[in-house]
Amino acid sequence: MFSWLKCLSSFPTVPSTSQITFSRAISSTSISFEWSNVTGADSYILFVEKLFSSPLEQFNWTFTALSGQIEGLAPSTTYNCYLYSSNSAGRGAKRKTPVFSGEVLQPPSGVSLVSTGKSTARVTWDAMMTWGLVFGANLYRATAVDGTDASLNCTSASTSCQISMLKCGEKYEVRVTAISDDCTSTSNTSALFETSEPTVIADIPVFHDSARFNWTASIGVVFYITVAEDANGARLTCTSNTVNNCNITSLPCGRKYNVTVTYNDGTSLSVPCGPENVTANVSCGTGALTVAWGISVPADNYTTKISRAVGQPLHCNSTDMQCTAEGLVCGSSYVVNVFSITGTCISLPSADVTVQTFPCAPANISTNLLCGTNDLVVNWSSSSVPLNYSVKVVALAGNISSLTCDTKHANCSLSGLQCGQTYNVSVKASSKSCSGPYSQPQTTIFSLFDLLPNLASQGATSYTARVTGPHGFSKTCSSSNLTCFVSDLQCASQYNVTVTAQDGHCTSSTTHTVISTGPCDPANVTSILQCGSNMATVSWDHAAGAVGYTVSARENHTQHLAGEGYLNSCPTTNTSCAFQNLPCGLDLNLTILAQGAESIATANDGHNYTCNSTSSNSCNLTGLPCGENYTITVVTVDGGCWSEPSSAVVLRTGKGTLEAKVFLIFRRIRSHGSLHFSNKSTLLSQLPARLLT
Repeated sequence: MFSWLKCLSSFPTVPSTSQITFSRAISSTSISFEWSNVTGADSYILFVEKLFSSPLEQFNWTFTALSGQIEGLAPSTTYNCYLYSSNSAGRGAKRKTPVFSGEVLQPPSGVSLVSTGKSTARVTWDAMMTWGLVFGANLYRATAVDGTDASLNCTSASTSCQISMLKCGEKYEVRVTAISDDCTSTSNTSALFETSEPTVIADIPVFHDSARFNWTASIGVVFYITVAEDANGARLTCTSNTVNNCNITSLPCGRKYNVTVTYNDGTSLSVPCGPENVTANVSCGTGALTVAWGISVPADNYTTKISRAVGQPLHCNSTDMQCTAEGLVCGSSYVVNVFSITGTCISLPSADVTVQTFPCAPANISTNLLCGTNDLVVNWSSSSVPLNYSVKVVALAGNISSLTCDTKHANCSLSGLQCGQTYNVSVKASSKSCSGPYSQPQTTIFSLFDLLPNLASQGATSYTARVTGPHGFSKTCSSSNLTCFVSDLQCASQYNVTVTAQDGHCTSSTTHTVISTGPCDPANVTSILQCGSNMATVSWDHAAGAVGYTVSARENHTQHLAGEGYLNSCPTTNTSCAFQNLPCGLDLNLTILAQGAESIATANDGHNYTCNSTSSNSCNLTGLPCGENYTITVVTVDGGCWSEPSSAVVLRTGKGTLEAKVFLIFRRIRSHGSLHFSNKSTLLSQLPARLLT
């Protein structure tokens, strides 16, 4: 008979044992592990037992991954470690032998430091070691960290090592760790250390013109440099590499010196020697500053500081004994200092050297025309330091020479500018060593113009004429062109005319001329008709300013619609005139014209000279320049009307000729009356004369 067992549910079994594949002490208090995967395991339990502890000290950690790290272990202690695999059915079997039995590294203690130079220090420590088969320190590392977290270190198999390249005047925290093939310990203790200069000056006995300088020696120093500097920056030096003293000779008497001693420890210059004999020069062309110097003991590199009263300083770095800096501000005074740099240490600055950059272009330039003297005054802002200035005035058009003016002041006056010209005005400043650039040109119009007869003046915007004459007559007229009108002049009178040109700022010099008005109209005109002989005699009173007369008899146009009809004239220099053989039955209009005259002489350059006559047939032209050809014409004038000019006559003045006599040929001017002739030959009443304007 058989029995059957039917399982209604399934149950997992515990997993098998996992194998540890890697273990390593990674610090004085921690160990890292890795192990193999086990099928059916959900987690892994790591047990740690402190060997030889009583009662037994045991710790455990549970991991779900295939690696883990345990913390909080005691340094320099042996542990047995076991691993279990686990799931919901329970833990697997315990491994019968420990998988790890060893000792983590103990960090060194008793850390201390001793300065061996300005940039070096020796670190020592106590090595409380227990050497094991696998885990044991074979090296030590000392690490110094400054305030910026920058670190320096040294490594040794003994209990000390020397850290180099320490910065001057820096605070360091130093820690030491132990190192094995597999592990680096923690660092439980640290030491603080501050770099500083040793005590250097002990005694300074002086003998006549020499002095011996003594100092306390420093460990690790290769040689010393002693520098004595007076108040003016003059330096004397001596060096020593065997003893803690040296002599400086040739000391001038009566001076006080500041003495410093620097040293070299064989790895880097603790305090480099400062540069000497610094020179600074500014290029006038580019504005760049070139600095050069000498040095008694070479350094790694050099930094030049270029500073002025305001703004950030400029710096120039170089490995040679010169450097060039750009970007300096014009018209500024800079102080130049040079520093030597070796490693992380910087020397004292060199003595101050002051340099002046090239002058800036002057600003706030203004111009002013002096109307009374025909000078141009240029002004600008002055500099805070004494400078020389040059003003340049250049015409924009025409073949006109430039004008210059040099001065030590902030203004300058120039003469000799041509009227009506447009000029560019610019100014530059110069020091003893450099000339600066010219300022931006400022345009100005020099409008102190000359006024030429019958010609427009360059730069003029308006003209004013003033006419004065008999009985206090005075009138003015203005115009923007070359013509203006004055009324109410008297006939047969002379008037003085002056004309000036203006531009809104200045008024030109005055040009002057004399004009004569035309003759007055004849008055008291009478006519006598002699009926039997068909003759008529016309008479009148002498007209002021007249030198001749023309009487015209013209038939009344109402009688002849076609053609001009009868026309006859009678020229005379007397005050009467007779018409012969008059046609009968005509109405005649009589016109009497009084005649004056004016002569015009035109020179080769277009200038005109005039003279007038109201009483004879000649006048004198005066003020003619010597050695010129003149073309002379004569016109007759009545009021504001001129006749056509006569035929021209050419005259050449001699070397001493200043006057020419001109004979006038007269033509008729206007004045009229009328007379009626009837077929009954009756005498009509006389007609009054009137002035035509």
